[in-house]
Amino acid sequence: MLTTVSDMRTSIFSKTIMALLFAIFVSSAGISVDAKVKKHKKNSKQTSTAMPAGYSKALVNKAKAGDTYAQVQLGMCYEQGDGVQADEKSALYWYDKAAAKGHPYGQALAAMMYLQGRGTEVNEAKAFQLAQSSANKSNAYGEYVLGACYLYGLGVEQNVKKAWDWLMKASNQGVEYAKNTLNEILADEDLAFEATYDYKDWNSDSKAWAKAKSLNTTNAYLKYLELYPEGLHTADANDAYVEASIDKALKGEYYNLPQYEKINNTYGTESTSEIQNKTDYRIEVLFSGPEKKRVVINKNETKSTVLKNGSYKVVAKALNGNVGKYYGTMKFDGGVYSGYFYITSSPR
Repeated sequence: MLTTVSDMRTSIFSKTIMALLFAIFVSSAGISVDAKVKKHKKNSKQTSTAMPAGYSKALVNKAKAGDTYAQVQLGMCYEQGDGVQADEKSALYWYDKAAAKGHPYGQALAAMMYLQGRGTEVNEAKAFQLAQSSANKSNAYGEYVLGACYLYGLGVEQNVKKAWDWLMKASNQGVEYAKNTLNEILADEDLAFEATYDYKDWNSDSKAWAKAKSLNTTNAYLKYLELYPEGLHTADANDAYVEASIDKALKGEYYNLPQYEKINNTYGTESTSEIQNKTDYRIEVLFSGPEKKRVVINKNETKSTVLKNGSYKVVAKALNGNVGKYYGTMKFDGGVYSGYFYITSSPR
């Protein structure tokens, strides 16, 4: 299935955002992230040896007097129930106090609570603003949260390249969760291509083709075809894109391809495929057999293509929208074949 922002929000970010809380103060204390997480696992009510034992009148008085570090500490006590009854609203209150005075950790923590809707309603726009302010102060955890916002489109338009850049900054400062997220981006072909795309690698036909071959992914071959539709390697890129797309489709979920109906018999070495797109999406149909072809069809459009007779692997997929792929095999032995695509809901 095509990945949407809403799907992605429940992926990497939701798995790590809670754990990140317990690593917020480690850099200023000279404690590693790993050591912090281990300590948290040992005793969930303690956050760090660098933190106070817990809630105290002295801490409250410092926070009320405007000490931003104490305000963040007090917020963490309320959030974790450390020496006081857990209260997310109170935690956010103190994080907001510190954030309003520009404390980068307070901004990062408040951003996470606004993203999760803890102690308040979800407010992605405010979360993004807070994370951005924190990250612009070179705070590692603000950089991580800002990267996550860009990656999943939280409070800002999704931008995988910007996400990659901010997550890399956080990773370079030792945030393990950022490193994990970067690795998961690299494991996803589509995200990895967006994250690492550099126009300098594609600004000539020869360089673009060399880059596409080295990556050997659907996105790379498609990028070459988009940049150089009449290029020196267009035919090879088209064939490689078809093969890579079919291999990719077979590794995931797909719907059974609707079988074409033979509507006219003819003699010869070629067949005609008429494809009706009855969906609300722009789709592409890929044929791999005696020859390779890519056919792009707009919504409510019918398009014909001529194929050499023989057996083909066929993949059809939407170029926009959260719609699954179709896969099947077909044999063309001369004549006109008609098929159509529609919306269904049961992948194989």
